[in-house]
Amino acid sequence: MSTPEEWNIAYEGAMKNLQTTTRQVNERIVGIRGGQNRQMFATMHNRNIASLQGIRKQMQNLSASLDKLARGIIQPKEVQLYSSKLEKLRLGLEDTEKRSKMTEAEIIGEGRDQLLSGAKEKVRGETEETRAMTSGELAQTFESRIDQQDQMLDKIHDGLQVEKQKALAIGDELDLQDPLIERVGQKMDHADHRVRAANNRIDVLIKKNKGTCCLYVLIVLLLGVLIAMVISGNFGMGYYAGEKKDTPPAKSF
Repeated sequence: MSTPEEWNIAYEGAMKNLQTTTRQVNERIVGIRGGQNRQMFATMHNRNIASLQGIRKQMQNLSASLDKLARGIIQPKEVQLYSSKLEKLRLGLEDTEKRSKMTEAEIIGEGRDQLLSGAKEKVRGETEETRAMTSGELAQTFESRIDQQDQMLDKIHDGLQVEKQKALAIGDELDLQDPLIERVGQKMDHADHRVRAANNRIDVLIKKNKGTCCLYVLIVLLLGVLIAMVISGNFGMGYYAGEKKDTPPAKSF
């Protein structure tokens, strides 16, 4: 369990095993109180003891793995969350172990104190309906309620598994989108660089065009002066030729 995901998977497996074993321990207690086949429950008891030992080993592995994860792999808040999960597993395991170690005499004695009608001390939550029941009927009612609770817990567990899969799918999608977003950012940076380079070239061209415009204006002015000189020269020559033509010849004496 070198990653938080592996730790959570192992934790869920341990909790599932604990729920199953707890249900079997309760079935043994109810069966013994109801006077059912004790030999069958003796075999179940041995199997429950072995299961609880395996769960305790799982809990020890989870605790050791959590110590490793806490050394820089996960944040302190996550360490606190995982520790609370581990504490929940520990309390449930200790309670189930305590109930599994009850002898038949202790189970029957506890059942007599709780279930026999007319007892002076009433069981917490006892109703008029349960007071009128015999020990066997109470045992069956108790077993039925346990089954209902187990079914509800199974539904909750299934719902959590669905939500977990959704969360994992969202995480995978984010992992896929992250490189795309990074490439888009790189392309935007490249485009920005090209735009800046184009702006610089435009600025250079504008500066060059300012000098060229001045040259064009100077050329136009020179052409204008030349044209004016040509026009004025032609007009002067024409005027001189006309004046010479109109002047009468000098008389000879």
